[in-house]
Amino acid sequence: MEEEIKEVVEKSTDELKVKKILLIILIVILIVAIFLFFLVLKNKKNTEEREAIINSMVNFKIVNQELDKISKDKYEESFIKNKNKFVKNINISENFQSLLQMGFIKQLVGDYKGAEEIWLYAYDLNLESYVLNGNLAHLYQYFIYDYEKSEKYYLQALNFKAIGATANHYTYFSELYDLYRYRIKDKDKIIKILERAIKDLPGEINIYFLSARYYKDIGDVNKARYYFNEALKINPNSSVAQKGLEELY
Repeated sequence: MEEEIKEVVEKSTDELKVKKILLIILIVILIVAIFLFFLVLKNKKNTEEREAIINSMVNFKIVNQELDKISKDKYEESFIKNKNKFVKNINISENFQSLLQMGFIKQLVGDYKGAEEIWLYAYDLNLESYVLNGNLAHLYQYFIYDYEKSEKYYLQALNFKAIGATANHYTYFSELYDLYRYRIKDKDKIIKILERAIKDLPGEINIYFLSARYYKDIGDVNKARYYFNEALKINPNSSVAQKGLEELY
């Protein structure tokens, strides 16, 4: 009798274990199903959002109505050409150049938010483009007037030591100098960016002119004279440096 009871108890225990295992399996399946459902939902939402962004990006509108018809037609033709190349192979990385051009054209026709939208999309594809960072910085400083973002993208552009980037980097230094001097009006940042420009581009004579003129404007004649003389070391025949020195005496 005891053996029968023991057998019944063991059987019940085994059945209970099986039920627990089945319950755990069902719970796991349910969790996985819920996760997959929300993943599909999220991917669908992301896809819809991406499609909406792309549709907005390829929409061309001329905001600056002061442009003459020849310029309008030229910009529209160039935009359509780059748009078609982009749309044909949306997922190909080489389309990065098309995106750069599309954004630049939108900026030229006064669609600044459109340019921002395209370049931010391109930014997600290639964060290490000094040209793209420089474009965004310029856009934020001179057209959208978001100086915090402008500073961020100028500094990122200057951090890329790309081959052949010297000319662009001088532009970014001078524009960042403009940002610090005329918009943010931060003397410490002005001095630091001029010092960094000379360190990064020691052979760029325009950096010395920029520094000399700044110190001349704030009344520091000695430093102005120093930077004009440094410019003459790069180009002894520089009429700009020679005239600058003459004006200090």
